Amino acid sequence: SGPLYCSIESDEEHIAYAVEALGDHFFLFATDYPHSGTCWPDGVPNIKAQKISQQAKTNILGENALRFCPRFKQ
Repeated sequence: SGPLYCSIESDEEHIAYAVEALGDHFFLFATDYPHSGTCWPDGVPNIKAQKISQQAKTNILGENALRFCPRFKQ
């Protein structure tokens, strides 16, 4: 029904499979910057390199976050 969201790190191995199996409507891009051991500064490029649709990339990198927290919409 829409209230579930899940953050993902951009270097997770099975993002494409998860999007294919579950859809792209609830995944949120996340990074643990500035802590060590993160994929920063490659987080966004990692998502862009995923074998998922352009719409899925757009949703994961921002649109889902705007639905999750609508007060960020301008």
